[in-house]
Parts: sequence; structure tokens; C-alpha cells
Amino acid sequence: SWFPETSSGFYVGGAESTFFLPAGSSEWQFGPDIPSFLSSIGACAVAIDNDFLLIGGKGDESVSKAVYQFDPLVNGPTSDVGWFTWPHLIKARYHHGCAMLKNTVIVAGGIGDDGVILASTEIIDLTTHKVTEGEDLKTARAYFGMVTVGDVLNQIILAFGGQNSENVIHSSVEKISGETW
Repeated sequence: SWFPETSSGFYVGGAESTFFLPAGSSEWQFGPDIPSFLSSIGACAVAIDNDFLLIGGKGDESVSKAVYQFDPLVNGPTSDVGWFTWPHLIKARYHHGCAMLKNTVIVAGGIGDDGVILASTEIIDLTTHKVTEGEDLKTARAYFGMVTVGDVLNQIILAFGGQNSENVIHSSVEKISGETW
């Protein structure tokens, strides 16, 4: 549960919407709107403490480098006022993967603003909010999954599936436990 006192979690999806599942309920409610200045198609979201980060994505005309935090404790989990700006990514991307690794968020792959499928990786430090380049994925990929596994002291991230620029579906899995794949 991301928000034990107020909800069971959020679903971030579509172009401009989120949904919120209150604690103890089986019915989803509309959550905060994704502000119009956010490009949310193909964005990724990561839960951090009581908040979540919405990273990158594509709007009507451009691919985004944006990183935004939503804090549901600012005026409640369905309020639109809980959005905060973080430093931008180095590369604009959408249909990328992201996952938490210890006190960082790893952002990898996706499609760049030139339409090329990326292998690049970026690391967002959750304490300083600084964004740095990481080691490239072994295989450029978009439309793939990323998941953190293990306990806090022994975490790894797995990047799996997706497709390359020739529309070939990947069956490979890559693993990162520090800053290298």
C-alpha cells in the first residue's frame, strides 16, 4: 500500500488521468488529473514513500524530459495541487522503463525525440534530485518491463521484453544491481 492512511494506490494511465483506490474499497475513483503541461503517453511512474514520480512521456507534439512528483498528502489524493517539478532527464523519452534501486530511480531505454529506440540509462538520486547518465542497456529496447526484486540490501532491477528498432520482440532479460547492466 502506497498511502496506508488514505488509499491503497494509484493507477496512472491514459493521456490525462489517474485513478485512486481508497483503503478498504473495491471501487476505483478518479484521482488527480495529470496537468496539461505533462506529457503522459508512454510515461513511467515509480512509487516513492507516500508519493510517486511521473517520468518522461509524449504529448501531442513533443517527447518530454520532465520529471514530476505527485504528493497525495497535499490537499488529498484526488486533488490536482500536489504536483511538483524535479530536474529534467538528460534525454527526452517515452515508452521507457523505470524502477527504484535503493535510493535512486533507474530510467532506461524507450524511444527518443528523434524516433530512435534508446539503450541509454539515467539515474535519479532521490535525495539530491540530481540526474546522471548511467551505463547503457546491452540492448536498445522500448515497450518493456522493469521491476525491482530483492530486499533493501540486495536489490536488483530486471529489464525484460520489449522490442527493438526493427520491431523484433526481445526475449532477453538484463540485470542491474549497481550502475552497470
